[in-house]
Amino acid sequence: MQYSPVRRHTVILMIRADGLWKGWRFGVGTWNVVSLTGRAGKVVEALSDRKVDVACIQETRLKGSY
Repeated sequence: MQYSPVRRHTVILMIRADGLWKGWRFGVGTWNVVSLTGRAGKVVEALSDRKVDVACIQETRLKGSY
């Protein structure tokens, strides 16, 4: 498997409804990127490869680097 900057976390959500527990398992992906400019295709490809259901993407910048 090639390196991917996306970190995938498995989450199990349990909800009690009508006296029964119901559970869902889904993948949450996190990625801190410096800039999204021109990287949308790579982002989509990496999230698809890692089978991410929910993506949390944060664009990070250093102060004064706008």
